Amino acid sequence: MCLPFVGEDCSLPVRLMSTGTLASSGYLRNDSFTVLCVVTVLKEDLPARAATVPGKEVPGSSPSLQKHLAELLHSGLEADVTFLVSGKSFAAHKVILAARSPVLMAEFFGHMKETSSQCIEIKDIDAVVFKPLLYFIYTDSVLEFDVQHEAITMLAQHLLAAADKYGLDRLKEICEGKLSDGISIDTAATTLALAEQHNCPKLKVKCVEFIVSTPEILDAVLATDGYKHLEASCPMVLPELLKSARGRKS
Repeated sequence: MCLPFVGEDCSLPVRLMSTGTLASSGYLRNDSFTVLCVVTVLKEDLPARAATVPGKEVPGSSPSLQKHLAELLHSGLEADVTFLVSGKSFAAHKVILAARSPVLMAEFFGHMKETSSQCIEIKDIDAVVFKPLLYFIYTDSVLEFDVQHEAITMLAQHLLAAADKYGLDRLKEICEGKLSDGISIDTAATTLALAEQHNCPKLKVKCVEFIVSTPEILDAVLATDGYKHLEASCPMVLPELLKSARGRKS
């Protein structure tokens, strides 16, 4: 007897038998038998989805996550912590800060004293640096870096130090790249000191290569106030700098 499948006829017969005849049928072995089932699943045609290009917003779609988080930061809606920085206050959300920074995770949800604090004073970062730092935590971008001017180098230097303090590795890398592209006679020594203090080996190599690139540039850098700062804050770098200069001459 053949039992039809739903939607199509079976290609092989299905044999039905009573339990009395099963023992003598030859199919029963060691008090068991095997049934082989083949199931065919027919899928309905799904409507074609509109093609999208990764990284591009589809017309008519909702604003990006980055924009939403920037608006949340700007509005301060349901903020549960306030930072006091050089006379200015910045409202923020602990859970977002903690998700982005391992240091702030420990401060807010660990065993440190800031765990239950609603107001935190920051004394070692200026407000003009803390603002883009906070914006980066929410949006993963630094708006100030989109404009090229001399003050960007100084901002990148301070942001790199702040990024290292809060464990923001991606921001640290972005600042390293910005500083590497803007090394000059006036900034080479201070940037080298920064690279040494905050463990930025690639940036350090870039600075050293620039300083010893020509005798004229070396003499000019040695005459800057930045080099005096380098001598006072990172004396261990000087032998390395001298060795590189001698290697360049030879």
